[in-house]
Amino acid sequence: MSDFDYEGHVISIPDYPEPGVIFKDITPLFDDAACLVNLVDDISDHFMNQGITKVVGAEARGFLVGAPVAYKLGVGFVPARKPGKLPRETFSQTYSLEYGTDELDIHKDALGPNDKVLIVDDLVATGGTAIATAKLVEQSSRRAKVAGFSFILEALCYLNPRELMAKGLTTRGGWGKRVYTLIKGQVRPCRPRALGRKAAKVEGSKRVITLRDGRNCVLEGCARGRTPSRLACQPFKSDAMPKNGLPA
Repeated sequence: MSDFDYEGHVISIPDYPEPGVIFKDITPLFDDAACLVNLVDDISDHFMNQGITKVVGAEARGFLVGAPVAYKLGVGFVPARKPGKLPRETFSQTYSLEYGTDELDIHKDALGPNDKVLIVDDLVATGGTAIATAKLVEQSSRRAKVAGFSFILEALCYLNPRELMAKGLTTRGGWGKRVYTLIKGQVRPCRPRALGRKAAKVEGSKRVITLRDGRNCVLEGCARGRTPSRLACQPFKSDAMPKNGLPA
């Protein structure tokens, strides 16, 4: 990987789309010409000479990354689209979101039996979209193989997206070792004014506080009985991330 400062091009937007959330805006990575060139080159160079024959990207931001990477690798690009967007016969894969389910489709003739596929997207958080895309590849041809995954941003690393992907793709294992990312995110910070008034309670070995928006969060880096000016906060148990925050 080059030493280009990708992280410096990511803008943090506090309290968007709701209080207590810091949204990571990656669009500056694309409007800076030098950054875009380095981004595409770094991903492409990592998978060069590995026998990749197709790149698959999920709608819609996966198109922004996947198509130029496919061009650089000299291979074809296959779009995984939302339902009803493709005109011919398709394979479909449903997957879970924080607020329900979604679906991705690819044309039945998009991949051949000997294709080695690279799945590319802008970011991975819970791995849901990546898992669904990989299952589409396997569904389309029993002998097609997912050779790897690449993302610009591996967000919310405390969720262990690589482990979640490995569990979701049990048939072939070792997926975490085939994931290449340019930026690795950290825990999601919560701004102090988003904190609830209830004292932190102990759940096993974790200290949990309820936020004003109803989310339960695990406190980290905080001495008992104190509230620091900034607070590392992780969702606790099954609490969902905002739909438009850091999607899978």
